[in-house]
Amino acid sequence: MSTSDLDEPHSALFEHLRERLLESLDLAIRTLRDDQIAVSASVHTTRRCTKKVRALLKLAPVKLKEQSRRVRADLRQSRKALGPARDARVAFDLLSKHFSTQNLDPDDPPQLLSNLHRICDDIEARTRAQIFENVIANLQSNAQQIADWPSQDLNPSELRERICAGYLEARKLRPRKSNKIDLDDLHGFRSALVDHYYQLDFFHHAETKRFAKHKARLKELRTQLGLYLDHCHLQTLAEQHSSQHVLSQAKDKNLNTGKILPRLIKEAREIFDPSSEEMLEIVQE
Repeated sequence: MSTSDLDEPHSALFEHLRERLLESLDLAIRTLRDDQIAVSASVHTTRRCTKKVRALLKLAPVKLKEQSRRVRADLRQSRKALGPARDARVAFDLLSKHFSTQNLDPDDPPQLLSNLHRICDDIEARTRAQIFENVIANLQSNAQQIADWPSQDLNPSELRERICAGYLEARKLRPRKSNKIDLDDLHGFRSALVDHYYQLDFFHHAETKRFAKHKARLKELRTQLGLYLDHCHLQTLAEQHSSQHVLSQAKDKNLNTGKILPRLIKEAREIFDPSSEEMLEIVQE
């Protein structure tokens, strides 16, 4: 949708939003049903789709505020159900990558890596056998609810207000000092950043240079924050298994969290430094 599309009837703008919501839910459902897709890939796609739906639901007209909130709560439960499989696979992949550059005996892998491999297999088998069916049912129910919503007017000015609100939420949650960072707070900021990214993607498809640069910076920061949080999780696992020695910050720059975080905070503060009005100028130019 380009800014010129904001001139179309307000009900058409709402129907466009509904269409995007249902497309994402349908993709998640089809992915979970496909037994040829690896569990890790299905989990990744589904979680990403539900995050996109979460972001777009926040753009819904005010008359659907409570319905939107209920659907978002349901989707949060679906993501939470898939979380253990996601976390186990990411930790295993990160640790495997960490060891890939070291001269290790493949027949005698570190105990933590062996443990994570076994945990991945167990969780993914259980997730496909027990969790997928429940998540599919939940997504289908939410899709039906959205499909049954009566047609609404979605005023363009209302849409701008919602996008500005999402931007300001991320701006408010920007991390400040790396020596006092709370990982839950950092995760909250990243979630708000993701919402802002998807809302902009809905709002504007005319890739001007400034807009494209803004989106690219958001995407890169999202990725780097995710990697940072995943490495922190891996380090916590190593400590819980008394295996800190298997992670060497000297050999892996991704593990040197003390140097990474200040850079990410600086980038976050720069991206979200403009006011919401200045952000809209980038979007609407």
